Amino acid sequence: MSSTVRILVLDKFVSWSGDKTNETNNSALYKIKPFVTIESIKDYIITFKIVEANLVINLSHYGADGIELIQSIVPNYPGIKILVLFESQKSQRQFGLSVQQLLNLGVSDILIKPFNLNFLIKTIKSSQGIKKLMSTPPPQKNEIKFEVGDDKFYAIPINSLVANKDVQFDFYIRIKEGHYVKIIKKGDSFDQYFIDKYIEKGATDLYMSRSDRLDYIKYCSNIVHQTKDIICIDKVAQNQSQAIEKYLHEVYSRGIDEEMLDIGKAISSNIATMVESDKEFTNIFAILEKLGPTQLEHTFLVSFLASMIAVKMDWSSEKILETLILASIFHDIGKSKMPESIREKNSFSMNKAEREEYEKHPIYGAEILSEHKKLNPTIIQVILQHHENCDGSGFPHGVAEKKILNLSKVVHFCDGLAHIMVDKKISAPAAYNLLMKDPLASMVYARDVMEKFCEICTEDNVKFNKVS
Repeated sequence: MSSTVRILVLDKFVSWSGDKTNETNNSALYKIKPFVTIESIKDYIITFKIVEANLVINLSHYGADGIELIQSIVPNYPGIKILVLFESQKSQRQFGLSVQQLLNLGVSDILIKPFNLNFLIKTIKSSQGIKKLMSTPPPQKNEIKFEVGDDKFYAIPINSLVANKDVQFDFYIRIKEGHYVKIIKKGDSFDQYFIDKYIEKGATDLYMSRSDRLDYIKYCSNIVHQTKDIICIDKVAQNQSQAIEKYLHEVYSRGIDEEMLDIGKAISSNIATMVESDKEFTNIFAILEKLGPTQLEHTFLVSFLASMIAVKMDWSSEKILETLILASIFHDIGKSKMPESIREKNSFSMNKAEREEYEKHPIYGAEILSEHKKLNPTIIQVILQHHENCDGSGFPHGVAEKKILNLSKVVHFCDGLAHIMVDKKISAPAAYNLLMKDPLASMVYARDVMEKFCEICTEDNVKFNKVS
């Protein structure tokens, strides 16, 4: 019979709202009860005579009052385990009490956002938190040094990592050119405190072996569902951007097989989940503005923008969203068949021969994906049409609006918008305004798609040029 482990959370962050349960190894049910005031949590403990529980207190929000609560709980309720929570390592440093002082107050663990629900439960279950970290040798003593070519590693932005248990690949830091140190081994655990220690030392990236690329993609594709209850959406978005980057590298190097298609579907599901969880799109616009200008982030932008329009159009079918997002991810895959000299060139600066080759990339993309019978044929059609203009002036076949799929129109518009964002290094609203100043825009892009995107940003209190 399963036992119930109570987790009482004192935190103003709304994503904790509502009771949640999580089954771990079929041995215990972890029931989360959120509170937003100290008085309400005191009343709950007294009214229901709670003698055994785990109490998580966000000291970034409750400060000295939170400390007073700890001082009243520890001597009177020895069965209640105290964990304190901070919004960031900076917030913890500014709080005024050291880690050791918090431990002396009776705190069992210190958690630094972001982390996921699974991490919290495993921390409580195993009782492995900051106390263990403080009592064990620093990670540096367990570091393993390697002298390897830089081409064997990928850089992962350190601020994109999410605290995790049982990591399925190794992480390294780069000491200098060709010199790496392994700091996290496969099967190890790490928390935000561990990550922030390296940030304090000036690390901006951790590194992983290219041979572990597929495991990293799977890790990123699982982040959304593991963390959607607690973690901030921009952290999840960073992981998905990294996942798409590594995924496309993997597709280009090994091709597309059934496993790669399944991973692509998982990534598309994650993007759809993120967009649907932020119906006002406020957080998503903020995320998109943080992305840097690269081709792979262009792909991420197209995927996100297309998802937003689909949700606005009430295309809520899981199959439609999956089709649209996969088409967005793969829309430029045909460029892998083009010479690199053309692939890296701006289309406006190409000569006639280069331009003719460039305009074949939708055909190349359709050919690549046509080899996979399990792939939805609509995805192939969208890729084939993602440069077709409504007035028939597009390529590769010059078809007009009535013969262009609705999904193709969305990807075409988002592709154009993303190019402006990347080339000009501007936000989506600014890119839209610039696009609307082009008199040809209304002939190239579908009017209903442009209007839906305008509505999205108008709701977000962004001023737009109206579609004329």
